[in-house]
Amino acid sequence: MPWHMSLAARLRAYFFAGVLITAPVSITAYLAWLFISTIDREVKALVPAAYWPEQFLPVGVPGIGVMVALVGLTLVGMFTAGFVGRAVNRLFDALLTRMPVVNGIYGALKQILETVLAKKSQAFREV
Repeated sequence: MPWHMSLAARLRAYFFAGVLITAPVSITAYLAWLFISTIDREVKALVPAAYWPEQFLPVGVPGIGVMVALVGLTLVGMFTAGFVGRAVNRLFDALLTRMPVVNGIYGALKQILETVLAKKSQAFREV
């Protein structure tokens, strides 16, 4: 920094440099904590109290809900990959596409997720 800046100007510049460095890190950490705690809270409501980690450990374990959700989604994926699961998926797909309001929401979400999660999709790989 130039030496001809006043002390107040230098302090202001240092302050803004500190904000530029810490804001992205702290906002990212806060959003990650919010995401994990929300999933933990929602999953904990589905799990019987006898199986909560607090029953076995002296402290709560953050992220257990995320792990349970990941295992649950993997199990749903395994089920739908089979013959019966594909038939159930087609049935629900047919039902949801016939509902007037739900059809628009379901169709848009399904198309977005299929585009983003498709293995061979090049849609988001180029500018």
